[in-house]
Amino acid sequence: MPLRCRSPRGRAAFTLIELLVVIAIIAVLIGLLLPAIQKVRQAAAITQSQNNLKQILTATHNYHDNASQLPDNGAGRGSATNNWGWGRSNVKGSGSMWYQILPYVEGTGLYQQLDSVPNATSAGDTVWLNATAALNARVKTYLVSGRGAGRVLSQAVLNCPGPATDYAYNAKITSGLTLSSIGDGTSNVIWTGEKHLRTADYTRTSGANWDEGIWQSDWGGNYRTKVTLPALPTLPAQNFLFIPDTDQSQNDTWGGPWGGRGFNIIYLDGHTKMVPYDADVTQFYNSLLPSSGSINKFAN
Repeated sequence: MPLRCRSPRGRAAFTLIELLVVIAIIAVLIGLLLPAIQKVRQAAAITQSQNNLKQILTATHNYHDNASQLPDNGAGRGSATNNWGWGRSNVKGSGSMWYQILPYVEGTGLYQQLDSVPNATSAGDTVWLNATAALNARVKTYLVSGRGAGRVLSQAVLNCPGPATDYAYNAKITSGLTLSSIGDGTSNVIWTGEKHLRTADYTRTSGANWDEGIWQSDWGGNYRTKVTLPALPTLPAQNFLFIPDTDQSQNDTWGGPWGGRGFNIIYLDGHTKMVPYDADVTQFYNSLLPSSGSINKFAN
């Protein structure tokens, strides 16, 4: 009896309903995974920002060891004695604090780039706008990854052109102070932290009073909290000391790009902290003062 070859049965294809079910399941899984991935990325960015702050503080301590004082924000644009505030490696106190610690962050190359530019003849000397290599150089350690690639401000000379920083130093640490003169102790006094920016200004190209380049000592773009606590407006004080990055106008305020989580700061002893936006404003303010005489547990 001859054998009959039985042809293999064709495999049934997915029905449209089955295919839609699979697509729906994949969409649900993606929806569940994306927030988790975003949280991981944000956590990594927060850690990177804290590491930046530690590098900045290490640079500050190295500056202190060599200059026998903490860096300050220069002498402003007052006179030719400090090159009208423009950073110059052989002019003590010139430039912003961020300029002064550059040798301990990026090395002396970038720090000395402006030395080849002729001395400024006034605060608004436009010859400095021609130093494009230095003015356009971004300093990675001074940037928060949650705010993009960083801003280079180049419009008006009086608005301090050059690379901007996403951090601000504590303006209550005045010129000439040393670590040993911090009456409240280095573990209780804030040195620097993330400054508030409008989200619309992450890619801005012109300076403003509260966001300026690092090459010139400034009107306030490189530091925070010149205000005194009694002078704060009657609205909730947090709105005038720390607020998250929004499109609300910058002011003398701290803040970060992490939504409602808070913003990073570092103390003079090297420990970091994320400050929540509902933090006690008086304790935060006292932590800015080098010798408030009011030690609190805010720094713990």
